[in-house]
Amino acid sequence: MFTTRALALQSSANSHLVRVPDWPKLPADMRLEQASMVAQDSKGRIYAAHRGDSPLLCLNTDGTLHRVLGAEVHKKSVAFLRKKGKERDKMKELYYLHGLHVDPWDNVWVTDIGRHLVMRFNPEGKLTLTLGVDGEPGCDETHFNQPTHVCVVPSGEIFVTDGYCNSRVVKFTPKGKFIKEWGQRGTEPGQFHTPHVIVPGRNGFLYVSDRENDRIQVFDQEGRLLAI
Repeated sequence: MFTTRALALQSSANSHLVRVPDWPKLPADMRLEQASMVAQDSKGRIYAAHRGDSPLLCLNTDGTLHRVLGAEVHKKSVAFLRKKGKERDKMKELYYLHGLHVDPWDNVWVTDIGRHLVMRFNPEGKLTLTLGVDGEPGCDETHFNQPTHVCVVPSGEIFVTDGYCNSRVVKFTPKGKFIKEWGQRGTEPGQFHTPHVIVPGRNGFLYVSDRENDRIQVFDQEGRLLAI
């Protein structure tokens, strides 16, 4: 996709996925469109982010609809594909939910790359925290530029991969106050080319998929690089 990227590694993975027919079982007037991510809460319910109407869904384990989250909050917007040079490809207007994460307290977090936001919903579906400025891209303590993913560790601290137009990880307090950031565009260790997903491991380390560099980078929670 992009001209600058690190050398790829040879894949040796085998798929163990099995298709389940007729799952999910949505109402007749609802359909999934461009599903971007799924996650599971402590009760086994499945959350799905997609780009059609009602873009954030909570599903029961049998695939039936449990609830729609944030119907009054989500808005259609326009996202841009990064290109070489100053011009960018404008994508059509959609709901641009991208990253999805369920934290240790079953709060549901999403990133909206069109609106440059990170949003937290409580288990009942109420919006309880917003990071970023709606519709304003940037690269500072209060702005993102198409943030790709978010995760929360047991301490409550928040980590965001601000990855489609910026190339950084941003750390916040549990109340959403900026703490620090790390990373810049490049192929060297600790640099990123589209940090796409960030996942906390059981060891407390943060695993970041550095997508266009074809690698996963591992950091501690202060941003120190541990492994590639």
